Amino acid sequence: MSTNPYMSPQFSSIESPPPPETKPGEYTFYSDPRGLARFVQVMLIICMLMCLVIVISDLVELSLLDRIAFASDEEIFANDIRQLVIAGIYTLVYVVTAIAFLMWVYRMNKNCHHFGAHDMEFTSGWAVGWFFIPIANLWKPYQVMKEIWQVSTDPFSWQVEESSGVVSFWWGVWIVANLVSTFSTQLFSMAPTLPVLKTAAMIGIGADVLILLACVAALILVTKLTDLQLALVWGKKREDWSDHD
Repeated sequence: MSTNPYMSPQFSSIESPPPPETKPGEYTFYSDPRGLARFVQVMLIICMLMCLVIVISDLVELSLLDRIAFASDEEIFANDIRQLVIAGIYTLVYVVTAIAFLMWVYRMNKNCHHFGAHDMEFTSGWAVGWFFIPIANLWKPYQVMKEIWQVSTDPFSWQVEESSGVVSFWWGVWIVANLVSTFSTQLFSMAPTLPVLKTAAMIGIGADVLILLACVAALILVTKLTDLQLALVWGKKREDWSDHD
């Protein structure tokens, strides 16, 4: 069959070959996440225990408010001191947990880049930085964790991977808990009457329960995401974390 020498050459479309399948051991860590993940897990459990303590203490305070007219000055003073001490301890635990969690987020994102994932939206610095940007921190941290989950599942084809409901549940509960807690704090600062004070206390208890749930979700998130990255490198699950110590 003859061809016309004056026609433009025709090229057939050539599809890019699929990325090669990888096996455990073909990826390496930028930084092993196990030690930091263990510390975050411990701190989250402590946070959960502190939330339970706060709920109990708030219930005691609510009971005091119900009989405030018959309470002695010593009883009221003891209640205030107890609440202040518990709040101080919780604040310390919260700060340590938050710092450790953000260090873990940074390391997990850094590992994702080290795995060779292309076109990731978030750098390691901004994976942490978005938690501190007003307004944007309502959704950007969720996107950060979603991307880490996708890349940790498959670094080559991460864009088509689905995230986990754990990520959505963790962030959704965290946002709602903070909104409810803020509303409760504002009511306490106003509190012109005893009924308003009691309402603020009840809302505060609800916020404490939501924060407890957020800690549980964060614990699951840290465990499962660390599992995913360990599976990429070693093919190991959580019960085998110590095998490569």
